[in-house]
Amino acid sequence: MTFWPHTLLVVRPEIDIRYLTTQDEKLVLAKQYGGIADSIVIAFTPEVAAMSAEDFMNQLCQRFSIQGMVAGADFSLGHNRMGDIDIS
Repeated sequence: MTFWPHTLLVVRPEIDIRYLTTQDEKLVLAKQYGGIADSIVIAFTPEVAAMSAEDFMNQLCQRFSIQGMVAGADFSLGHNRMGDIDIS
């Protein structure tokens, strides 16, 4: 799953975002080198940015059959980055 446009373009529009690849190139690279069979691209809007982590995940689970999730060490989700993964 990825967002388009970059989340900072919505929550911090004053920041100049530069991309190394286009969205299409990114999806091809994820498939080619990451073994990602399918990708979900979510339109990142102010409405999505305002969602709580719980509401966002509930909507994802209603629309897709999610069997697992991989996230980096600094992962956060939802409005004001309130959702995270508790690994303790």
